[in-house]
Amino acid sequence: MKVRDEQACRRALVEYGKRLAEDGLIEGTWGNLSVRLDEETMLITPSGLGYERLREEDICKVRLKDGSWTGTHKPSSERRLHAGIYLAREDVWAVVHTHAAGCVTFAACGKDLRVGEETFVCAAYGVSGSGRLAKNCVRALGKARGCLLAHHGVVCVGGSLEEAYEWSLRAEKMAGEWLDGAI
Repeated sequence: MKVRDEQACRRALVEYGKRLAEDGLIEGTWGNLSVRLDEETMLITPSGLGYERLREEDICKVRLKDGSWTGTHKPSSERRLHAGIYLAREDVWAVVHTHAAGCVTFAACGKDLRVGEETFVCAAYGVSGSGRLAKNCVRALGKARGCLLAHHGVVCVGGSLEEAYEWSLRAEKMAGEWLDGAI
């Protein structure tokens, strides 16, 4: 398995964290990003820190199997969800989790969302940050590029942070079009 350059990944997480806010995919600090470094570890955004203030040294390094972490801040409460995806999917190298309005509306209704040729299945409900949410997400995600989380938000994955982020933008655009009656 390949190993990623940690500093480059930290820079990318800061850059895409700022884009989350700029592109309207998050409210406040509700949302998180991660990248897999290797088969044992990932980098993830910290809990409760606004993306406009995020710096490379704020990113947390987390072991996939046990959730232990290093860093100056506590990692996102959704680290189990991110780790579960990486452990289940060797093809995934980045995860983007947002609470964008259109996707949240679909998730609140428990409805699946068609995004291009993909169907984003709505996972069964699990409390935020829980093992149940992580398991439900991995199950609903299957081999797709994303899934909704009932009463919560959306998760998108990719072979790169750019790819996962693009799926997040597509999902929100499609949800918005459905809700506006354009489709």
